[in-house]
Amino acid sequence: MVVPQEKKAVRRRLYSASGWAGFGNPTPGPWTSPHVDRFDETRGIIEDLDLTGSTIVAIGRLASAGLAVPQIIARGWRLDEVAERYAKLLDTYQVMASTGRRSVAQLPCIS
Repeated sequence: MVVPQEKKAVRRRLYSASGWAGFGNPTPGPWTSPHVDRFDETRGIIEDLDLTGSTIVAIGRLASAGLAVPQIIARGWRLDEVAERYAKLLDTYQVMASTGRRSVAQLPCIS
């Protein structure tokens, strides 16, 4: 998704919404997502940010030239950070389960 210079104020909102919708940014400019089922959400983001006149959306398969899928994934998503966050989340809920607490707010590390 390319945001024209005159609409650069919405760039951060676009990038944030795209990230939450599961998109990664493997190289400057294009965003990619493995979630074809989120097309309607993507269209809504583009329309809400008034970017329909400057955005190209394509659905298809990767060709066997250029970057390989693992390289695109490594560039588009910070999987080490995601794994670290999930590990912390699992640790939190394991502590909750082992102590019988039902709320994260009841954990000593939160209060």
